[in-house]
Amino acid sequence: SVLPIFSIGGVGKSTLAQFIYNDPRVQAHFGKRRVWVCVSDLFDKRRITKEIIESFTKEEYKPLFSLDALQVEMMEQLGRRKFLLVLDDIWQEAIDEWESFYAPFKNGPKGSMILVTTRFTTVADRVATNNCKPIQLEGLDRDIFWEFFSKCSFGEERPESYPQLQDIGHNIASRLCGSPLAAKTIGRLLNMELTVQHWETVRNSELWELPHRENEILPALQLSYLYLPQELKRCFAFCCMFPKDYSFERDEIVDIWVAEGFVVSSGSTRLEDMGIRYLDDLRSRFLFQTDPKYPNRTR
Repeated sequence: SVLPIFSIGGVGKSTLAQFIYNDPRVQAHFGKRRVWVCVSDLFDKRRITKEIIESFTKEEYKPLFSLDALQVEMMEQLGRRKFLLVLDDIWQEAIDEWESFYAPFKNGPKGSMILVTTRFTTVADRVATNNCKPIQLEGLDRDIFWEFFSKCSFGEERPESYPQLQDIGHNIASRLCGSPLAAKTIGRLLNMELTVQHWETVRNSELWELPHRENEILPALQLSYLYLPQELKRCFAFCCMFPKDYSFERDEIVDIWVAEGFVVSSGSTRLEDMGIRYLDDLRSRFLFQTDPKYPNRTR
């Protein structure tokens, strides 16, 4: 069975999939036969198939294996016990490739499940099997969204104490399409300075006017990057050197930042400890996320 979850970016597709993937009942049902693959905009059948096999066998396959050879091996692996496979963030480019990729799964063990997240209705309709209706996630209702956005923006402060900021906040919230990710990101940005000048600057930013398709992450989220301190901006920008959805160890990326001279010393604090602070700060701004395959590890 293939069950798609679809919505615009930032509403919570991957978060919902993570809850399902890491639910104790799901873990007990599928055991170690759970696989998570980040797909993104490039639907590389060979890479995805290779990652699935390696997750099952815990062995690294040589890059020389052809797609046909990998699919034969995957059918061998699939024929043993039921499994859960999460294909996170599939884009429209996958539509033409889906049938050939999915072919080895058609005769997989009974009770197996493929969970797909995507921003595109066309992808959801294409990959869903007859016994599964695609699930559409909507943004939060206006009142619930405002309550959440208000907590992110005002923190421990009482919103009633800032009537002018409330008016500005309502205006900003109306542009965020009910997205929890946008509420957390923009809310944290506003919380940096509870002044009319700061909130007006955010509200009047030209980024709100950038054109975007309805299935894209809101351009307003770029504000979070623009307001980063310079040292954090350098560290985050450097990460574009990694492939999309690359999973790294905390110490790995921090050591690189230190070696490149991006981490600024502070008194007697070790550069590596400062680098960890940088990383935690970027995570708190939701620019990094925990690898769902390693919920209890430092990735």
